[in-house]
Amino acid sequence: MVLAIAVQVLVPLVALFSPDLPNRGGFQMYSALGTVRMTVLDDDGHRLRVDPDLFAGIVRPELSWLDALPDYLCKHVPDAATVEVSQNGDTRRATC
Repeated sequence: MVLAIAVQVLVPLVALFSPDLPNRGGFQMYSALGTVRMTVLDDDGHRLRVDPDLFAGIVRPELSWLDALPDYLCKHVPDAATVEVSQNGDTRRATC
């Protein structure tokens, strides 16, 4: 019993100080994965406001949203002409 608890505490502690972050075994498993940024433009190039209820709860930073999110926003944002999604230095642009 004591050994099991010690393993549950020591493994994340060792991973926490690992030079390779984020580490799935550590307490920071998703903290360094970055953010997802999206820009939706209309036909005139004006930025459109995106209702957060469209994607709230689904944009998890540990998943890649470059494939699915631009098409999803094209379908669900009225008057969207161009959608650009950036994540971890990569960007995908979709024309609606």
